[in-house]
Amino acid sequence: RALTMPADIDTLLKQTLMKITAHELTNSVGCNVDAELSEHTWQMQFFCKLTSNLPAECCVSPDIGALFDTSGKLDFFINSTACWVLELLINGKGITGHFTRAPPQGLPVGGPALCEPAPQKTVPT
Repeated sequence: RALTMPADIDTLLKQTLMKITAHELTNSVGCNVDAELSEHTWQMQFFCKLTSNLPAECCVSPDIGALFDTSGKLDFFINSTACWVLELLINGKGITGHFTRAPPQGLPVGGPALCEPAPQKTVPT
């Protein structure tokens, strides 16, 4: 775990994404029927790297909704002095739903930040 809290949510996202390798994503067997990386697999890969970039006193809560009385579940809530919300996407799918799950205005929450992996590219051999 990190010793200090990232300065802001953008820094946290950059640090987290830099730790996720193309090998981890392209060799995952957690795919949907279209052979694309499943959103749940993407969330779990992201979660593993995310927690490594936060100090031990931060709690990352996945799939929260009732706390904010939202219509669905937010992918991650980082409970610390920052109170950040993260939503993850695959190929932009469900982006409207992700925005409607944002916490109500006025709550002391940073974000929501939307993040998705780069499209997979086939490399000619």
